[in-house]
Amino acid sequence: MKSFFYFCFIFFPLLLFAGEKGNGGYAVVCRDQNESIISAELLDIYEGRIIYKKTYSYEEQSQEEIIKNGISKLTDPLFINFLKKEISLIERNSVFIPIGNELEATEDAFPAIKKSGCRFEQLANYQQSGEILISEEIYNHLNELNKAALILHEAIYSIRRKSVGDKTSESARKMTSQLLATKSDHEMIGKWISDTFYRPNNTTPCGLNGYLYERIENCLYTKKDFSKMFLVTRTLDGREVWFDQIKGLLWSDRFQDYVNFNEAMTSCASIHSEMGHLYDYEWRLPTIVEFSARASDYITTLPNMNRFGDPYWFWTSSSKGKSVIIFNGADGQKSSNPFKALRNGSVRCVAKVNP
Repeated sequence: MKSFFYFCFIFFPLLLFAGEKGNGGYAVVCRDQNESIISAELLDIYEGRIIYKKTYSYEEQSQEEIIKNGISKLTDPLFINFLKKEISLIERNSVFIPIGNELEATEDAFPAIKKSGCRFEQLANYQQSGEILISEEIYNHLNELNKAALILHEAIYSIRRKSVGDKTSESARKMTSQLLATKSDHEMIGKWISDTFYRPNNTTPCGLNGYLYERIENCLYTKKDFSKMFLVTRTLDGREVWFDQIKGLLWSDRFQDYVNFNEAMTSCASIHSEMGHLYDYEWRLPTIVEFSARASDYITTLPNMNRFGDPYWFWTSSSKGKSVIIFNGADGQKSSNPFKALRNGSVRCVAKVNP
């Protein structure tokens, strides 16, 4: 079994893809008169060299190092996070098809050029079952650059299908060829991510069905305003989860009240049992800095910060001496509470969405 670049994440399940033949990646394959492979190159890299005039210099680097280098050219932390998790999912679901078998063409590439004396052959094919089939014969003739490009291509193409409904691999190939080039067009990469990841005209209600990570993804596709928080999901009992894009924090609703400090700490640690679909994140009490850094935004945006101007005050994980710093949900003021056993505080938990 071949070794792919592995990230220890588990991400959202593969969706069903357009077309009965699935979606996948093409290679430019040159064969001799006995049909033995002379050379193989991913279509993305071939087009990058011929159409976009890119160069690729990774002779001494491993597949893992090449992928890391490509990801380092991205600046959107959430896109990076999703891309890494897609890569992990590809590794977990890859099935190598033994030599002597061929993959059916997906007919979703539509390349504009062709290498003389060679042909396009199906290297990888996503199945509706969630598996990605890979031709072992062709894969064995790829260098480290092309193996890395295959993984990035499949991950990017998956995101494109989910975000904007791509039915061809053209956009994914262009992005892959740019990310791995010696000199990349960073302005083009930034615009590509914006066009791919954020859909201002999407009218589908976001964040109300499926797992939380799917809800975050769906809502991101609808959001272009990076200065505000937005609703990610509502639980069945109406509790809301919001995402602060600037801080990279998920904020829970006010889901506990009239508890002491120790109970507040415990309740955040056990939020998984309170709202089971949040299991994929590590929830904790926010610090006073996290609360107060954007106090006005939080007070006006997050639900249940106050009741008709009367404050809920919230426990934080910050302390001053023997006192706990508390946050006033009506005016954003902070104060010290030496009475940790007082059962009169509210709980709102946060989770970091790491890149």
